[in-house]
Amino acid sequence: MTVKIKCKRNLIFCISVEIIENVRTIQLLTREEYFLSKFTASVETLRSEDVKAAKLDAIVLAIAFASVYFCDFISNGVGIPLIYNGYVKSNGVYIAAMNVTMTSYAIQFASWSLIDILHAKPAAESLIPLIDESIDDDGFAADETKKGIEKRIDGKIEVRNVSFAYPARPDLKVANGLNLRADIAKTIALVGPSGGGKSTIIQLLERFYEPQGGNIVSFILLLI
Repeated sequence: MTVKIKCKRNLIFCISVEIIENVRTIQLLTREEYFLSKFTASVETLRSEDVKAAKLDAIVLAIAFASVYFCDFISNGVGIPLIYNGYVKSNGVYIAAMNVTMTSYAIQFASWSLIDILHAKPAAESLIPLIDESIDDDGFAADETKKGIEKRIDGKIEVRNVSFAYPARPDLKVANGLNLRADIAKTIALVGPSGGGKSTIIQLLERFYEPQGGNIVSFILLLI
């Protein structure tokens, strides 16, 4: 049941991300009711699964708590007639009853942890593939043949004395004499206030815009 709840919850996450990322398109096409009904149906399905899981948790707890009194009833109900007829001594029945009671208490306390383990299992199944790439999303060993040939990339990107202003505001220089070099396996941090040109630099590197001065040199070598 926990696996089924995990799948339903993942489906809701996917629908939520789809709606948020395409909210303007949904409004433009006037499809709000469709996606709302789709999301509501997924939530309702998950709610019914959660109710079933809650009922199972309640049954486990009920059995765990009732086991203490049931064991007391059995041990005393069997032990007292044996003492009365002289088959056993009272201290023996007392020791046996205490052993049964302590065992039932152990089962009761273990049941609480069992419920937590059932709840933690789907979460662990989601985290382990992220931590260990040798395990796929289903918890099995990843198929090495699906990875293909590993490629090694070498090269660098260099920005030389670049100047740039957006066409809508040609008098405002976002980049003015910018120099930057990024070598392979190096991390470059672009730090600055909002509107300082951090996103613009990335857009220039991706060739969304062409620099108005200077040049951008990229050397990428793919080794197989």
